[in-house]
Amino acid sequence: MLRKSLVGLLLASVGGVIAFAVWLWWNLFRPLPSDASLSSRFLAHRSDFDSLATMALADTQLVGAGHDWMLMRFTVFVHDNARFDRMLPEGEVRATGRTEYRRLIDRAGVPSVSRGRDAVWFMAMSHHGRAMKGIVYSERALTPLRPSLDGLERENSASAMAGYVPLAPKWFLFLEPTD
Repeated sequence: MLRKSLVGLLLASVGGVIAFAVWLWWNLFRPLPSDASLSSRFLAHRSDFDSLATMALADTQLVGAGHDWMLMRFTVFVHDNARFDRMLPEGEVRATGRTEYRRLIDRAGVPSVSRGRDAVWFMAMSHHGRAMKGIVYSERALTPLRPSLDGLERENSASAMAGYVPLAPKWFLFLEPTD
């Protein structure tokens, strides 16, 4: 009886390790989303993207918000002072009304949003630590414009990899190197 229990426990443990390895591999090495799938997501959830961009640009302390798969929770980071950013505790996220980020991010179907001085970045996915792809709202024109971003993550140089595809006024698909 003890032997059967130990064998069952061992099999469950091995199965869990294999499942985690497959999940990790899928999250690190799956292909980046196509331009068509990101454009379709943007069009289907345009009002959510517009709301998120307006909210994030108005929130001058916001650094970023999104689902953190390592911490298994939703996180919000803000500029704490000129030199440091900090993650808000859940109570402060609720007290400041920043829970709305989670609702809109989930509806838009992107894992995270980050804020720049005059742009809001909606990262759809990062690939091999080499490139990230998503949707960006920018108050300024972005270059280089390209007809398509599909497959550019396989380029050898960072400058050949980066690019933007216009979606709507001030809205673009983006592909940028992470290095």
